[in-house]
Amino acid sequence: MKSLDDLFLHCLQDVYFAERQLVKALPKMAQSAQAPALKEAFTAHREETIYHLERLEQVFEHIGKPAKDVPCEAI
Repeated sequence: MKSLDDLFLHCLQDVYFAERQLVKALPKMAQSAQAPALKEAFTAHREETIYHLERLEQVFEHIGKPAKDVPCEAI
């Protein structure tokens, strides 16, 4: 990375990756949960995560970059 813009884009892509992974994982977690409140929490969290993805896509559009992710080792 050679500039703060590069760092910003990389961080956006990293977060985008994490949110996309959550959208995939949360339904499986809800299905595996036994407590109804936990199932509901996972389902609600997935809806919030989808909204986060939409917002991230707006940020990518605003800065004129394609909405793509980079794998995050932490995830």
